[in-house]
Amino acid sequence: MSRKFGHVLIVLALVVVGYGVGRVSQAATDSKNYDRDAAEMDRTQEVLIARVRGINDKLKSIAKGVTADKLEDPNKDREKEIGKTLEPFFQDAQVLFIQTFLLALDNAVDTGGAPTEGAVLGAMAKQLDVSIKDITDREEKTQLGLGGVVLGYAIAKASKSPPDEIFANKADNRSWADVMRFRQVTLPQVQMALEGKPQ
Repeated sequence: MSRKFGHVLIVLALVVVGYGVGRVSQAATDSKNYDRDAAEMDRTQEVLIARVRGINDKLKSIAKGVTADKLEDPNKDREKEIGKTLEPFFQDAQVLFIQTFLLALDNAVDTGGAPTEGAVLGAMAKQLDVSIKDITDREEKTQLGLGGVVLGYAIAKASKSPPDEIFANKADNRSWADVMRFRQVTLPQVQMALEGKPQ
């Protein structure tokens, strides 16, 4: 009885250790997509911070140019200049909108397991006119999360550029905001690509 009990304890201990190792391993992969693309979102934040610094200096310069005799602005030239100065910031900030949506998709895939990942991969492949294998191969090659890869394909579709060129642009240490600006792609165009609408 005691020998059998000892064997049961050993088996139970191995099961508990195996379960613990499995959970640690699962926890390490649970947020794979989220973590990869959260880092990309941080890069967009850095682009915005740098842009705000430049914009702030330009806005101060505009304000410094206003003297008592130039206070009136009947043609709204100053207002137009301020708007033009702020425009790139608003364009880059819109990238955060799409990145937030795709980061949420990443988290759903990470926490939903294989069935969720399969459904999302299928839907995104259909919307973007690429194969599931292309998406998964690109994830592996670029080390981006699913959302980042989807964004790259959406930019490629919106700009009518080969995906390899878009991901090469990204590999050149550019943020997604930089890639979109370089490719002259707007948020509405990317949204249309993600929705599978013709460009």
